[in-house]
Amino acid sequence: MWVRTVTRSRRQRTEQAILRATLGIILSGEKLTKSAVCRETPCSPATLFRFFPDLEVARINCFLGAAAKEYGAPYFK
Repeated sequence: MWVRTVTRSRRQRTEQAILRATLGIILSGEKLTKSAVCRETPCSPATLFRFFPDLEVARINCFLGAAAKEYGAPYFK
């Protein structure tokens, strides 16, 4: 049971890091690519693919999720 809690927490942190990086790349005007996201996060292309097989899904989720509220707030004020 304890391992599941740690794994879930790590999974959530990784997913949020990917979404924050995706949002940051989009807002900076840089082209959204898997290599750009991997450069901004501590994950490999395989890990990125495990979370988001398609970058379009990551793009949509970053605007709908907490990453947009947390990271993008200064851009929307």
